[in-house]
Amino acid sequence: MKKRNVSAVTKLQTILIIVALIVAGAGTGLWYYSSQPKAERIVKILGQSYTTGEFYKKYAEDWGKANGITVQWDELPVSTFGPKVTLILQSNSTEYDLIQSDQASTRRWAPQGYLTDITDDFISMKDQIVGYDSGLNRADNRLYGITVGLATGCGFYRTDLLAQAGIEVPKNFSEVLSAMQLLTVKNQDGTVKRYGVVSSGLYYFVWWSYYLLSSGGEFMNEQTGAPLFNSSAGLEALDFLKETYKSPYANPASITYTEADAAGEFYNDRAAIVWSMPQWQYSKDGWDASGSVIAGKWAPMLIPGNKIRSASHLFEAQFELAKAAQHKADAIKLMKEVFLNYAIQKNISAVEGMVPSLKSLLSDAELLTKNKSLRTVAEQVTYPDAYRYQDQYYWAEYDACNPIIENFLGGQISGQETLNQMVTAFKAARVG
Repeated sequence: MKKRNVSAVTKLQTILIIVALIVAGAGTGLWYYSSQPKAERIVKILGQSYTTGEFYKKYAEDWGKANGITVQWDELPVSTFGPKVTLILQSNSTEYDLIQSDQASTRRWAPQGYLTDITDDFISMKDQIVGYDSGLNRADNRLYGITVGLATGCGFYRTDLLAQAGIEVPKNFSEVLSAMQLLTVKNQDGTVKRYGVVSSGLYYFVWWSYYLLSSGGEFMNEQTGAPLFNSSAGLEALDFLKETYKSPYANPASITYTEADAAGEFYNDRAAIVWSMPQWQYSKDGWDASGSVIAGKWAPMLIPGNKIRSASHLFEAQFELAKAAQHKADAIKLMKEVFLNYAIQKNISAVEGMVPSLKSLLSDAELLTKNKSLRTVAEQVTYPDAYRYQDQYYWAEYDACNPIIENFLGGQISGQETLNQMVTAFKAARVG
C-alpha cells in the first residue's frame, strides 16, 4: 500500500480552507455593503402658507424627484411664522435647512449667528439678481438670503373712465384728490354708484409709509436710528391718507375692507381707482376674464408722491440657509436650480403677479404681456432709493404704528399728535 503524503494533503486542505474563508468573507462583505441603505439625500424647508409658496413647493418637489432628492416642505401660517421660526433658530435645531423669511428677519437673525453666509455661493450671479447689493438679504455686507419674488403696492385705474373725464393718470396727491372727485358718480337718489377710490383697511401704516417715502420723507436717520418721519412730508402723507379713506369721494367702508374686498369693488365697477397689491388683478379668475365688466379697461399706476415719482416699499419672498442645516450642498443646489430658475420665476410671475428677482425677466416680452402690472411695479422696485427705504422698514414699527394711524383715521387724534405718538412707539419697538 502506497504511503500517503500527509504533509501535502494537510497543506492542500489548509489552502482550500483559506480560499473558502476568503470567498465566504468576501461574499459576506459584498452582501453587507449592498444591503446597507444609501444615505438619503434630502432638503428640509419651512415656508409660509400662501399661494406663491404653493407654486414653489410643487416646483421644488418635482425638482427633487428628478434629482433623487426628497424635498420635505412644511408650512406655517404667516401670522405665527416669525415667532416660531425664531424659536427654531435659537435652539440651533437641525429640523430645517431652508427657512422662508422677510428682509427684516435677515437683519435680526444673521447677526445672532442663526444663518449661513452664502455670499461665495452666489457671487457669480450678483449681476443677475434684482437688489443683490442692497441691504434686503444682507448683514455686514454679506449675503444670507435669496429673493425669489418681490411685491409692492401700486394703484390701478379705469382707463375708460379717466378718458371720459378727460384727465391724465394722477401722479401726485393733489392730482389724485382731484381725480377722485371727478370720477365719483352718484345715482339719482344721491347715493354713490361709483366712488373715486377704494382701499383696504388692513395696512394703514403700509400705505402711509408709501406716501411718506414717495414724497421724499424718511423713516429714520441711518446713522443714529432716530425717527425722522415727524416732518412736513409725514404730515402731508397723513393728510392724503385720510382723504383716501374719509373724503366723500372715497368708499367709507374701506376702513373695514380686506384687500380682496377692495379689489372686488374695483372689479365690480364700484370704484374708479383702487390701491392694492398687484396679485389681486388675478382674483376672480382675473380682471380680464370673460364676462368681466372691466376687461381691457384697467391699467396699473405708480404710487403717487409729491417729490419722488416711483419709490415704494418692497415685500419679498426669500429663503435663507439655516446655520444648523444638515444638507447644505443640496439646499444651495435647490436655491439655484428652482428659486432662481428662469422658467419657474416666469411662470409664477405670469400667474401670481409677483415681480421676478431675475433681472432678465423684467424685459421678457411674453411675460410683460401676461403680467400687465409688471412694468409699472418693476419701475417702483428698481427705483434707486427703494431698497434703502425698505432697509429702514421693520415689522415691529408696523405693529406699533398701525393702531395709532387707525385711531387717527377714526378722528380721535390730530395729524401732529399721531406723528408724536408714532415716534414714541417707533423708539419702543426698534429691533435693530
